[in-house]
Parts: sequence; structure tokens; C-alpha cells
Amino acid sequence: MRKKTKKILLILNFIVIVALLTSLFLVIFFSFSQPLTDKLVTNKPIQFTLTFYGTDNFLPDTIESYYVFYERESKLLKIISINPEAVVFKKDVRARSLKYSFYKTAEEDLNLALTNFQQDVFEMTNNYFTPDFYITASFESLIKLAGKNKILKDLISNKSFANRDLQCLNQLEFAQEVLHILKTRMFSNISSLRKNYDLLGTDITKLAFINMIMYFKINEPEIMFFDLPVKRTKTRVEPDKKNISDTFFIYYIPADAETTTLDGFINVENASGKPRMAEKATWELRENKFDVLVWGNYNTSYEKTIIKDYKGNYGASKKIARVLGSGKVINSFDYENSLAVSVYIGKDCEIYDKLDKKEAVNGAN
Repeated sequence: MRKKTKKILLILNFIVIVALLTSLFLVIFFSFSQPLTDKLVTNKPIQFTLTFYGTDNFLPDTIESYYVFYERESKLLKIISINPEAVVFKKDVRARSLKYSFYKTAEEDLNLALTNFQQDVFEMTNNYFTPDFYITASFESLIKLAGKNKILKDLISNKSFANRDLQCLNQLEFAQEVLHILKTRMFSNISSLRKNYDLLGTDITKLAFINMIMYFKINEPEIMFFDLPVKRTKTRVEPDKKNISDTFFIYYIPADAETTTLDGFINVENASGKPRMAEKATWELRENKFDVLVWGNYNTSYEKTIIKDYKGNYGASKKIARVLGSGKVINSFDYENSLAVSVYIGKDCEIYDKLDKKEAVNGAN
């Protein structure tokens, strides 16, 4: 009886081991047969485009598009936001904005509109950016994917901005919240993505997509956000070819070093509505060896502090944010700008309260 039981246990153990080995083989086989997964494993950079668009029912005439580049070595997820108001120049065709061209074509054929849009944004970069794949989705689909997450839903729904900087801030915070969810609630969200994969338009398989999401969870990348450079004329917004090429040159260089050395000066603007914030932030930065040239009041109110880097000083911009206790960094390369960094103090900056308390104590003495 004991021999028979032992034999049965051995057989069961053998079956379990074979099943596990078979499952492992299938995972490895299907994973490595995917070009995207091969890049993840071999430390090759990943490049793709993201495009989100509105429909008649939700956020009509709204479109957002990004170039995304991931470096495993630096663990930087670099996102370049494309201004939808930028015009597309074509031979014998009147120059129209990306947004206008997309929705004009979408009236007849959405798939053709998406295809043409991808071609237009590639031409804007002089073919510096060659994606491995693309992902598209309507804002309605993003709302469904967001589930019960109120922060994501608010960021998706709020698309009315006073200027381009605030639009970029919204996009950056959306990307950061998505990564935060993947880090903290990965498996529940992967399950949701698997079920709702058909809400996305993409040319990679579901397995490759899930592998990428899991990879980002394991490696915990840091987002480095860019605003693709444009030139503003009296009548339109044009792609800035020179600054775009420089952006992509800097874009591919790992930028994880932190230094206070800047190629130019700092400008500080008070966008908080609170008195003397620019002056107080200036002295705080100077005490930390930052060279602030000018400060003043800004004509638009910001809830959150924005730090704009014009010369590729990402490390220094991050340190400025730490010194001030707040600040989201937006890289906006501009070789003609005499400034290296502009700081827009938002209502979230706490220097105002701390310095006021010090001044109150000094006054009492």
C-alpha cells in the first residue's frame, strides 16, 4: 500500500514539474518571439508613439500626441509632447494645424486620420524618431481604463488651459499617475488592461504590451517630460526645426546627473498670487548657489510650480525643485533663449509661509 502511494506521489510530482516546465518554456518562447520583449531583455532602447483623441461625445476637437523613449541604463522614460496647434507644411497644400488636419479627415475615416497624423508628426522631427510601435485611444476609452481612479479621470477630463505650460503640466501629471498606479497596484491593473486591450489601437500583441507594463513596474522608471519646440508667428504655430533637432540630440543622452552648473541664468516669476514670492524664492535659490538674474510677477495664476528648462539642465532643474520644495520640470529646448531656466512659483510653494514666520519673529525682537 505504501509503495503504491509513493508511486502515485512520484507520478503527480512528475506531472506538476512537467506542467511548470512547459508553462515556463511557453512564456519564454512567446516572450522572446516578440521584438519588443527582446529589446527589454537586451537593454535596447524602446521607442513608440502615443495618440489620444476626442470624439463627438467626449472632448471633441481635442487631441494629444507624444513620442516616448525608454532607456534601461538611465531608467528614464522620456516623453515628448507634440503641440497639436503646430502646422504641417506640405507641397501644394495649404498649411493646417495637426489638430485641424486630423479632425477634417476623421469626419470621413478615423483610421486614415490616425495614419496621416502619425506621418505628419514624424515629418516634424525630420525622421529623428523611428518608433517600434504605436498606441492610440480615444479619451472615452481612457476614462474606461481609469476605472474608479478619480485623479486619472479628472486629469483626462480637464482639457481647458490658460496656456501651453499648464497643458503640459496636465499631461505630465497624467503620466506620473499612470506609473504610480502600475507601481502600487500592478496586478489588478494588468488584469484590467488584459480585459480592455481592445480599447487600444496598437500594432503590438497583448502579450508584448503586458510584458512592457510589467517591465516598467519592475524597473520603476523616472519620467523626463519635454515640450516639442515650436515658433509662434502672428498667424500660426510652426515646428522649430533647429530646436527640435537639438532636443532629440539631448533627448537621447542619459540625463541622471545632478549639478548646479547652468548654461545661462535663472528667471523667477511669481504665479502664486501671494506677495513677494518671487523675491523670496530668488534668495532661497541664491543661498543654494543658483544664479538668478531677474524676478517678477507673472500674469497667469498657477496652482503648482513649474520649472522650464531651456538648455538641457535637467539635473539642476530637479535640484531647484528640491530647494523650493515643489516644482514639475518641463524641458523646452530653446538655443536662442538667454535664460537657462524659468521658474514659475505656484500656490503649492511653501516658502511664503516659512519666511513669513521668520520675519514675524524678527519683527517681535
